[in-house]
Amino acid sequence: MTIRKTLLPFLSTLAFVAAAGCGSDRDDGPGGGVSSLALRMEPAPQGVDSSCAQENGTCTCPNGAYARLTLIARAEDGTEMEVDPSSVEWSSSDSASVEVIADGAAADIGGLRDWFDANGSEPSATVTASYSGLQATMPVTVAINASGDWNAVLDNGFSYLLSLQQSGRTIVDSGTGYSGRVAGDALTLAVSSINVSARFTSRTQVNGTYAAASGGLSGTLTCTKQ
Repeated sequence: MTIRKTLLPFLSTLAFVAAAGCGSDRDDGPGGGVSSLALRMEPAPQGVDSSCAQENGTCTCPNGAYARLTLIARAEDGTEMEVDPSSVEWSSSDSASVEVIADGAAADIGGLRDWFDANGSEPSATVTASYSGLQATMPVTVAINASGDWNAVLDNGFSYLLSLQQSGRTIVDSGTGYSGRVAGDALTLAVSSINVSARFTSRTQVNGTYAAASGGLSGTLTCTKQ
């Protein structure tokens, strides 16, 4: 009987400790239980050139353009979790080319240099967000910014005004919807049935050739930014 009276308090204490400790290894607060991180790209704040675009997992920002990256944390089952903004660290592997303006669980990123600043190559950097012992990254490349009005003059004397809008590498003439791309120092543009292939000799001048898809019409052209 004496033994039972002695054991009962001891066993009751063990039961209380076990109950109190049940689930105590899981921390459901911000940062606790995070299994994976990802970066979601969104438009830059209003009033800022937000012509960056994501393609094949890489963000391309025309020089001077910005985008906003938001850190997404998920539990092992894929559930999105709350992020503690004060515990997120942001960095750029080349801050001279790609700027990172940290804002807690988000950051604004922008291109600072282009082909002409980097001796014949497109500047690039990796943006990293570190949180809860994990990292999420986004490769960023800075392209020449072709946005604006361009006066295209053909070798036959014909001239045409292009009003280009750029998203990542894609350029579109706002007046006609004709589109093309910027890659390195090269610019391509399909204007109706005419294909333009040119190169930037500066940020405000492009020289190249044009040719009709059906053949016959071809020549050279110079485009000057207004």
